[in-house]
Amino acid sequence: MSYSKQFPRSIMDYEGNQRADIDDVAVEDSITLFVNDMRIATLIASPEMLRELCIGYLITEGVVSSFEEIQDVKVDDAEAGGVPHGLIL
Repeated sequence: MSYSKQFPRSIMDYEGNQRADIDDVAVEDSITLFVNDMRIATLIASPEMLRELCIGYLITEGVVSSFEEIQDVKVDDAEAGGVPHGLIL
C-alpha cells in the first residue's frame, strides 16, 4: 500500500516558462477506534502503524493505564471492504 499519491502540476518560472512536475501528497484515512465493540474515537492519520496508533491513543487518553491492560489489537484493512479500525478485545 502506498502512503502517498502523485498529482501532476505545472511550474512557471520568473521568465514565464512552464514545465510539468509531480507532487507527492501524503494519504490520510479516517481511523475509527473501537474498544469492546464500542466506538471510542475517530482519528485522521496515515494508514500505517495503526496498531501502535491505537495503543498509544488508549494509553495517552487514559482509556487504559498501561500496555498490559490491552488483551488484543485487531486492525481491519480498508481494502477488505470496511473502514480501517482498531478493535480491542
